[in-house]
Amino acid sequence: MRRYAIKEARIMLCEGQRLYSEEPVSTPAKAVKVLQALMERLDRENVIVVTLDNKLKPIHYHTAAVGGLASAQVDLANIFKAAILDNARSILLMHNHPSGDPTASREDFDLTERVIKAGKILGISCVDHVIIGGAGAWTSLQETTSLFN
Repeated sequence: MRRYAIKEARIMLCEGQRLYSEEPVSTPAKAVKVLQALMERLDRENVIVVTLDNKLKPIHYHTAAVGGLASAQVDLANIFKAAILDNARSILLMHNHPSGDPTASREDFDLTERVIKAGKILGISCVDHVIIGGAGAWTSLQETTSLFN
């Protein structure tokens, strides 16, 4: 008789760079204040997930996807893995447009809609999707669309 070994799998978080905030990320402007300097200098599109506790205080931020100059493909699993591991109550989705124009694309709207729907199933709400452009420009999909209603 042949025996098979089943190995234990472990997923662990390890800390990286720190960003500081003394107040809840309760508005898009506050989220931008915390992450804009980091995101404006990125040369490729990056999708960032900020995990939030019950009082909208940031727990961690995670890079869910790194793309090219014009887009980034991101799986919902990569977005919500971070939230689940952090025991987050909600998330804030952010990404940059290296072109400097923070106007949302059709793909941005589609991703936001998918994240909101998946979050409802998992019990982890998406409070906003913020697009960072250049020179201080940004767009909040929560403020400019009806997707979050």
